[in-house]
This record gives sequence, structure tokens and C-alpha cells, in this order.
Amino acid sequence: MFSAHSTADEELLYVVGHDITERRAREVQGRLLQDVTAQANEADSVDEALRIALRLFCRLTGWCFGKSWRLDADAGRLVPGVSCGPTAAELRTFDEVCDGFAFEIGQGLPGQVWEGRAPKWIPDFGRDENFLRARHALDAGLRTGFAAPVLADDELVAVIEFFARERHEEDARLLDIVSGVAAQVGTVIVRKETEEALRETEPRFRSIAQSATE
Repeated sequence: MFSAHSTADEELLYVVGHDITERRAREVQGRLLQDVTAQANEADSVDEALRIALRLFCRLTGWCFGKSWRLDADAGRLVPGVSCGPTAAELRTFDEVCDGFAFEIGQGLPGQVWEGRAPKWIPDFGRDENFLRARHALDAGLRTGFAAPVLADDELVAVIEFFARERHEEDARLLDIVSGVAAQVGTVIVRKETEEALRETEPRFRSIAQSATE
């Protein structure tokens, strides 16, 4: 952002520049964390909490599509979860393609994030041999993507990934933002899974108590 003013006596023009990129990044991160905390805490399920995080991130950053992958511990792989942003026909098709995939540790973008427990950025799908959905992504007009791990009590429970139509080089600020969001979602997931477990066991305990009384 720049501001300018002239001086009549010296016939000069002074221009003052302010780099607001870092400030803007902090504002986006702060707002995202605040909104994710407020809205995800009110979600009825883990999937709804993930969908809220995907939607808020895409809305504030302009990335057009977000996808989550939930860890199926019994199967030992990441399976498709909720998504956000597939409003265009080509994005709906890509979302359907994603739902046909599952990733073991180290496999594909989600599997690499799982293995490394750290975000991973792909600046150009056409040049990454390990991005197994490259052809489908390019057909949908998507060029760049990245993913981040969602940890709960230091254990991976999900991976969230985002896609853009334009080519973007790796952006450390953006990765910091999504990592903060993922950490917040992980905290929410721990709470939601506990709540879901309690809801599932409550009828059984009620039945046992009633039987004991009788």
C-alpha cells in the first residue's frame, strides 16, 4: 500500500510504501482461528467441524476447493471425508473422483502428509509424479494444491487439502495459517469424538441402570 504527497516549494513528490502482506496474513489467521473456534465448537459432528474449517479457509483465502481425509485406523489408510467448494461441474466431478481414492501412509499427497506429519505443497500438478490425481485435477482446471495434518493429542486423525486454479509457489505464510487452523480443528475433534462416544454409550448405561432397578 502506498501514499503520496507533493511539496510545492521543492517541486517534489514523496511516496511512502507500507508492506501490509505480513499484517494481512496475521489478520486472516486471527480471523480464521476465531471463526473456526466459534463455529466448529457448535458443530454437531466431527465431519461438520471439518466442513466448517474447509469453508472458512476457502472463503478467506480465495482457494476454490477443499477436501478432508479421515484416518481409518482399522484399515490403516486415509479415506475420503467431507469437501467444500465443488460448485462448478468440473469440481463436482473431481470431488467424485477423490471419493474413489484411499491412501496408505506415504502414498499420494494425503499419505505423504500423514507420513511426514507436516504440510506439503505442490506448485504444479503436471510435474509431480506422486500426485496420483494429477490428470483429474488438471481436467478440473486445478493447478496447485497443498495439504496439512490434523492432529489430536499428537495423533493424526485427518488431513485437509486445498486447491487453486492458478499456479502458486510455496507460501510459508499460508502454510502457517492452515497449520494453525488444523491445530484448532484437532482440538475440536477430540472434544467432538468424546461427545459422540458419550452419546453412543448413554442409552446402554441407561438400560443397565433400569435393569438393575427392576
